[in-house]
Amino acid sequence: MNLTVVAANDVDGIEMGVLSDGTAYMTGRAVARLCGTSISTILNQKDEWAAGKRTNKFARKLLAEGYTAAELCVPVKHKGSDALAYPETVVMAFLDYYAFEAPLPLPTAQSNFRLLAKAGLRTFVYAALGYDPTRAIPAAWRQFHDRLLLVSSPVGYFSIFTEASTFVLNAIRGGLPVDDRTIPDISIGMAWGKHWSEKQLDETCGQRIRYEHNYPDYFPQAASNPQHPWVYPVQAIGEFRIWLQREYVVHKFPKYLETKVAQGLLPPSAVQLLIDQATPVEPLLGE
Repeated sequence: MNLTVVAANDVDGIEMGVLSDGTAYMTGRAVARLCGTSISTILNQKDEWAAGKRTNKFARKLLAEGYTAAELCVPVKHKGSDALAYPETVVMAFLDYYAFEAPLPLPTAQSNFRLLAKAGLRTFVYAALGYDPTRAIPAAWRQFHDRLLLVSSPVGYFSIFTEASTFVLNAIRGGLPVDDRTIPDISIGMAWGKHWSEKQLDETCGQRIRYEHNYPDYFPQAASNPQHPWVYPVQAIGEFRIWLQREYVVHKFPKYLETKVAQGLLPPSAVQLLIDQATPVEPLLGE
């Protein structure tokens, strides 16, 4: 995942920020200042870790805490300049180490560790930057979440919207701009309904029924609330999942994406990426 900076500033000379996944970070200079040590010391630890040298006391501490990333930091643009962002987990590990476990514990690290351990580094950085994480949620995620809160299928039935939610979330993650103009569950529901009728699945799985579905108030579709799409007997969930992976993703989804390209809602370069991400990987024989 390519992380970007969504908030950054220098607070009392401490360079800090927030990455696009919500992780709070501090630059190497900030970590050194918090610990009361030199930047070269922090860089040496970074370089040794990147080189695979995981035997010194600090590296063993990180490993014991479950940290397994290849690097201790990621390159970012901090206020327009190149910088190395050390995530909150690594920052707190540095503070803990230089406060209590280094051969010569540092009073500055001890003081700052106690300060940050109380509230947590993420809370501290968010407060220092005036950063509100709820405002940083991408629109596609927020709108999908708001729709999900309004869905409640009758007992014994499943809705296409909820059952296809994992597929839609992966599409959002892959770059599909799901909003009031791009609603994949409508495409899925129409194709599945046709499949249901053609295969006469009501004879083997039970009768489908209509249910009440509402869009959030800020959706244009809310003007015609409530909607009345089909819900299907839970006995058909397995059939639906197989159909979604083997039929819809392979034959219907590419055509759906092409319509979004034609509407100017999706760049052509994103189509193959989305198809590749959605295409299921067949297990090897014998597994």
